Amino acid sequence: GILHAPTGSGKTVTFLLPITETLWQEVESKEVEVRNKENGMALILLPTRELAAQVAGVATVLAPPGMVRFVPRPMNLMNCWRDEVDAGEEFEYYETSSNGERPTHEKKYKPRILVGSAKSIA
Repeated sequence: GILHAPTGSGKTVTFLLPITETLWQEVESKEVEVRNKENGMALILLPTRELAAQVAGVATVLAPPGMVRFVPRPMNLMNCWRDEVDAGEEFEYYETSSNGERPTHEKKYKPRILVGSAKSIA
């Protein structure tokens, strides 16, 4: 079905929370078989590039670091995504806090959520 609701009513968060919550549970799981198992990926298609960018921004805030990939221009995902996933081992990065304190150490994960417009994802 099609969902119609006013701007700011929570439509984006409504469909993103179950996805991002599942990813956080996988990341924080102490069970090795859950952490090492890839339980799939989410593909979010939107009618315009602008809306896709907006949803990708919200998803980036909600998801574990590195798990959201915005697809801004047309590309063949079967080729580029396979290379990204194959090379996408979990890795670590440093992020500097806004108040100038010592960098915090966080892990960044390979992308599991793709967000783009119908024209950008082939």
